[in-house]
Parts: sequence; C-alpha cells; structure tokens
Amino acid sequence: MENSFLFSTALEQTAYLLILGKMLLALVLGGIIGLERELKHKPVGVKTCAIIAVTTCVLTIVSIQAAEHYAQVSDNIRTDPMRLAAQVISGIGFLGAGVILHKKNDAISGLTTAAIIWAAAAIGVATGAGFIFDAIIATLMILIAIRISPIVQRYVRRKTYKNVLAWLFN
Repeated sequence: MENSFLFSTALEQTAYLLILGKMLLALVLGGIIGLERELKHKPVGVKTCAIIAVTTCVLTIVSIQAAEHYAQVSDNIRTDPMRLAAQVISGIGFLGAGVILHKKNDAISGLTTAAIIWAAAAIGVATGAGFIFDAIIATLMILIAIRISPIVQRYVRRKTYKNVLAWLFN
C-alpha cells in the first residue's frame, strides 16, 4: 500500500493531481471539439474526440515520465520523451485515412472529420506535455475555423459567381 494516494508524499500527490488535471482538460477540450461535430450530425463526435484526446494525453504523459525515469536509472539510457507522441500522431493518420477513404459516388469526403481526429490527438499531446495554453488556444482556433468556414465559403462563392456573371455579360 506504499504507492497509494493516501500515503504518498505531498510532492507525489501534487504530481498525481497534475496528471489528473491534464487528463481532465484533454477530456474537456476533446469533448468540446466533438460536441461541435456531433451537433452537425457528423460521424466523429464527443465520444470519439474525447477518447482520442485523453488517450494521446496519457500516452504523452507516460512517454515523458518514462524518459525521465530511465534517465535517472542510468547515464547510458537516453530517450526522446516525445518519441511515443510522434508515433501516436502517425497512427492517428491511419484513423483519418479510414474516414476519408470510403467510396461514395467517386467523391472525396470526410476531410474535415479526419482533420478533427488529428486535431483531437494534437490537443491531447499538447495537454499531456504540459502545454496547456497551447491546447486551449488550439481548441478555440479549431472551433473558430469550423464556425467561420461556411461564412467564408458563401462569401467566396457569391463573389466568384458575380465575377463570372460580370465577365460573361460585359
């Protein structure tokens, strides 16, 4: 029972609370992005984005802690603390590719959903690595991009349509 939370030192308890805080933040930020997608009835929603963000967060925490642990064990052992996180992001690319590569009338679709999967993973990695401000700002920027893009698309289409009409009839 030596490692239990109740009998640990104040420093260990602080570390445990920091880990818990990071994972909860990853859950919330991933959930926020997923909620936006779910409200639009897209295939990747709250559950998927939250799971991806929390999982990548915990893998990043484990990667960093493992690198620190093994650096203390021996001077001969050196590892890159973000190596596992980099592999996670590559693996997430396969999930995104699966979302995109479904055949439907020979049209490519699912790019935004794939990008959301990748973004949720990046937010989890940033949170796990302790870049809290970065994760929050990235979440806000992603939400802004998703919300503003339809407005920009309508504006561009309207301008392009007017330019084509002006070119044809002038």
